[in-house]
Formats: sequence, structure tokens, C-alpha cells
Amino acid sequence: MSPPARFALAAFAAAAAFLLPPNPQATLAPTLLRGDPAPPVAPAAVALPAAHVDVTLSAGTRVVRPGQAVRLDLRFVSAAGWHTYWKDPGESGYPPSIDWEKTLNAKPAEAEQWVWPTPQVFVSGGQRANVLARDAVIGIPLHIAADAPLGGRVVLQGKVAWLECDDKTCVPREKEVSIELEIAADAKAPAPPAPPPPTPPAPPTPPSPQPVSTVATPPPPPPSTTSTPSTTSTPSTPSTPSTTSTPPSPSLSEWQPWTPEVQASLLAAGRIVYVDFTARWCATCQVNKRVYGDAALADALRARNVALLRADWTRRNPAIAAELARYRRAAIPFNVFLRAGREPVILGELLTAGSVAAGLEKIATAPAAPTTPTAGATDVSASAASASAAGASPSTLALLAAAFLGGLLLNLMPCVFPVLGLKVMSFARQSGEDRRRVVAHGLIFTAGVLASFWVLAGVLLVLRGGGASLGWGFQLQEPAFVLALAVLLLALALNMAGVFEVGGKIVGAGDTLASREGWRGAFFSGALATVAATPCAAPFLGVSLGAALTLPAAASFAVFTAVALGLAAPFLVLSAAPGLARLLPRPGAWMESLKQGLSFLLFGSAAWLLWVLSAQVETGLLTVYLGMVGVAFACWVFGRWGSQSRPARVRRVASLVAAGLFVASCAWMFAAVL
Repeated sequence: MSPPARFALAAFAAAAAFLLPPNPQATLAPTLLRGDPAPPVAPAAVALPAAHVDVTLSAGTRVVRPGQAVRLDLRFVSAAGWHTYWKDPGESGYPPSIDWEKTLNAKPAEAEQWVWPTPQVFVSGGQRANVLARDAVIGIPLHIAADAPLGGRVVLQGKVAWLECDDKTCVPREKEVSIELEIAADAKAPAPPAPPPPTPPAPPTPPSPQPVSTVATPPPPPPSTTSTPSTTSTPSTPSTPSTTSTPPSPSLSEWQPWTPEVQASLLAAGRIVYVDFTARWCATCQVNKRVYGDAALADALRARNVALLRADWTRRNPAIAAELARYRRAAIPFNVFLRAGREPVILGELLTAGSVAAGLEKIATAPAAPTTPTAGATDVSASAASASAAGASPSTLALLAAAFLGGLLLNLMPCVFPVLGLKVMSFARQSGEDRRRVVAHGLIFTAGVLASFWVLAGVLLVLRGGGASLGWGFQLQEPAFVLALAVLLLALALNMAGVFEVGGKIVGAGDTLASREGWRGAFFSGALATVAATPCAAPFLGVSLGAALTLPAAASFAVFTAVALGLAAPFLVLSAAPGLARLLPRPGAWMESLKQGLSFLLFGSAAWLLWVLSAQVETGLLTVYLGMVGVAFACWVFGRWGSQSRPARVRRVASLVAAGLFVASCAWMFAAVL
């Protein structure tokens, strides 16, 4: 094995060792990564500390009727300094759940339909979590069976599981809860009086980066009809008196999780609202976050008392998808300023401190003009949505041009750069070959990009036609796909670093392709470029793809085709223009050094995908880390004893052992996260 290869393998092993917690007890801190839950509860011989969160289940009425819908209140009362977690816990913890053991004459709603109070943000050890503290009530809709016997009883029994934490430790808890309700003996009897409506609460208190000491009261539901079922009922939580007469000024460390209720409440209170639609798997979103560290921008936001909301789309969220659809968008990043009675100010895909400041000034000085949330979204997507599938109207041509330009700019995004470098090396190697062969490679690469985009578009349109709320990069919301892509990139990186060599059969990314494997390798490299591009959103891409998903199928495929052609255009031009190809450096030893250097970009991409995965799964991250080490070990075994310099028998044994290790490691990882 070459010295660079040894160094690459050692670097990956060091990174894996860094990712693994040295002390299992460390996973009990509030910095607990989602997916690294607390170790199993201690055996009976070791007593857990006393619970710091009390859980009760109650109802607003004791008498119900068949077919009636009532609400249960699951109340969490936390001791000072302690908390449990919201439905989207953020970067640590996991939400409460109920395992119903008995449901007689009634059916409780699934967790997706629960009514949650407004959370607070808790920051500890660099990890941000959305938490519930003090007195928090989760509403659980309950439907009484239509055939429930008059004079009978409704009986519910279940086990509540939650994670309670303070600033030093976390403890998993469980508690049996039950409730019995009477079924009226007379079906025509008047319905029992409903509990009095809660006092309209003040706007949510911006969260503190310190351990929580107050809990914000739930805001009233918005008038919008696009809310999900979990946001249509009014919580009956008693309001907590506000501790200040005016809302404190926000800072860039005081982001709140976005929900339709929070947004509506802040707008009703007259606040300017800035919403950042983001996700861990969105590389462009992570790059955009750099602007929030600008001191001048932070001062401007504080001066305008702007409320900062973050809509995290790392995991599938129908409410976020529905909100994006209101702006005719299907891709992120998406950033918008909102103010009641003003047209929304939509920012571009790539943010700068100046563009955000300009958007803030525009929304702050805009005259009042009552609109719907999408009425002011003046961009090409608005006209494209109403374009006819037949004919090429100016709006359709503008949309296709924007799509092509967006695909072209994707080549400059960090997601595609490693593949870009490899393909450029491939053209450099082929610069002295027959021109027809070089052109053929470019055409086959373009075919791979087109085929992959068409498959992606077809799956996306079919799923959206079935009612699913999806968008660009939707496959990265699935933990299995993220893990599979991380394994693929790790294997590619190890191959590029020289740990093992298999030519074009596996890698095929424009690297050392033998003549017989070159066609398949060129096609596969085009497909790989498409997969690598999905976490990125270049300028013009969000508008184009958002509009594409509102058009008829033929027009949508035309837009996706334009994006694909834009992505493949540089390679197609390079292959078709011999003069340009001759400008590339002559093949030589530098190509091997460049290839090994680019491998570290793929190692980084694999590590980034594991970071994305940590926000999508609730268990199994340690298994994933160890499984990735197993994959690397399998590749090393294959490279060490499976090379052509070894005897045939040794190669066969090494191949079988490496394949067994690879398959076993992958099976172990996927079983842990699925």
C-alpha cells in the first residue's frame, strides 16, 4: 500500500475514533446526539434517581357520547432546571410517546395528530434542542367509538416514555397511565359543557441559550387552512403570565423552531418574521449560515425586533412542504421575510449579509398592502405555474433558461466538485486519444445525467401525485438512502486513496477506466454527478424546480431535462471541442496525486452524511460508526490480499472475506437505523 493510502486510512480511523464517545456516560448529557440514546436502564439492583418530571393523563369531561371527539391532556410538570423534549427535539433527545396497552370504546390519535405547546430552545455543549419545561400539556385527540354502548365506559391504559434532562444528565423514564370516562346512558342527553377556552397568550418568549427557566404558552391556531391536523385544535393549557411587558429583542442565537402557529402568532403581534427553511442534508443551507455571524446584520435584526424562525426539513415534515408549496417552491434553501399586511420578501438561494439586510429594509419600509402569503412572491415560478403545457410561451422559455442556468451553476457547488475534478482528469487522460472516442465519452456521461434526472423526476412526480409532500432532495430525508450514500462515498474515497483498486467496475467516476469499462464508467459517473448534486441548490434552481412540480408531467420533465443538460454541459463542450481538451495538462504522475487528494473531499462528504443521519434516527448511531469502520476494513482486506500480484487462491479467499465483511457491516448498520 502506498504511503498516501496508509495516511488516508489512518486519517479515517482517527476520525472514527473521534466520533465515538470515549465514555458511555457522556451520552447522558443534554448534548446527547439524537440516535445516541442513553444506555439501557440500570438493572433492578441499581436504583435510578427520583423522577424530576411528573406525568399525568386527564380529560376535560368525565361523560362522553358515542361518536364524540374529545381531548385528553398529557401533562408534564418538570422540576426547576429539568425538561423533556418537543415533537421535533432538534439535535438532542427524543419526544415523549405512549404505548397504548388498552383502548376500550375509543381510539386515541396517532402522535402526528397531537397538539403540542410552543417549545423553548435549550443549548448545551454546542447542541440545540427544542424542549418542554415547567408545566407543559400535550393535547391528544380521542374519538369515542360510534357503537360504544350507552351507559358503558371508556377505558384507556398505556405506558408513557420520555427523556428528562437537566444541564448535566439525562434519564429515560416510563410511567403507566390510565383514565376512565363514562358513556352517557341517553344518546340524546345534552353534551357536557366544554372547558372554558384558554386566555389568548402573549407572543412566544424568545428562548434563552441558558438552561430554561420559563416556558412559553401555546399561541392560538392560525386562520390558515393549510395547517396539519396537529395544529387545528386549540390547546387548553393554562396560560403563564408573561414576565415582561414588551417582547425582548431577538438575537441570532435565539432561533425558534418554525410552526404555522408560531408564525401566525408573531405576525398577529406585529413582528417582522424571518423564516429560514433549511436541512442538514442541504449543503447550500449550511454555507448560507455563515451570514448569521455578521455583527452588522445582527444589530440590524435586533433594531427591527425581528423574530427568527428555523424550519428544519432534515426529516420529512408535511407542514414545511405545504408551506413551501404556498410559495410555489419545492427546494431549499428558501429564506423569506414576512410582515402582516405586507408582501413577503423572498431572498435568493445564496445568501450574503448584504442581501439579508436589503430584504430586511424592504420589508420594514414596505407600505401596508393586504395580501396572502404568496401574493407577493413575484418570481418566475408564479407565472410558470399557470403556463400551458402546449406551446413555448415566454414564461416557459424563461423557466427552461433558468433551469439550464441552475444546472450549469451546480457544477460550482461543493456537492459536485469531487466528481467534477475526476471527470476533468478523465478528459486530460483522453486528450491524446481518438476524438470520436472522447466525444462518445462526453455523450454517454450526458446520457447518465439525463437518465438519472428522469428517474428522479418520475419518482418525485408519482409520489406527489399520490399526495406525498416532497421536494428536491427528498430522498435525503430517508435514513436508509443517506446511509447507503455514505457507504458508497466511503468506498469511493478509499479506492481513490489507493486502499484498493478495482478499476472502473466500481468507481467508474471518470477515473482509471479500462477501454472495455469506459462506457459503463462514463454513464455511472453521470449518475453519480446527479446523486451528488441533490444536496445542493444553485441560484435559479429552487424557482425552476418548484414551478416544475406544478406543471403537467411533460412540462415538468422538460424542466428537469434542462437542469440535467446544464449540469452536463461543461463536460459535453469539453469533449466536443478538441482545442479546449488540449489546454488541459498532459497525463502524468500529477493525476495520481490529485486523485488521492480528492479522496479527502469524499471522506468529508461521507462524514457530513453521518452528521445528517444523526438528526434522522433515534437509535443506532454507534452501530453505524462501527459499521463504517467494518466497511473500511473490508476494503483494506480486498486491497491488501485481493490484488493481481497475489496468487489466485489468495485472491479468491480475500474477495470472499472482504465481501462477507462488507455485507455483514452494511446489514448491521441498516438493521440499526431502519
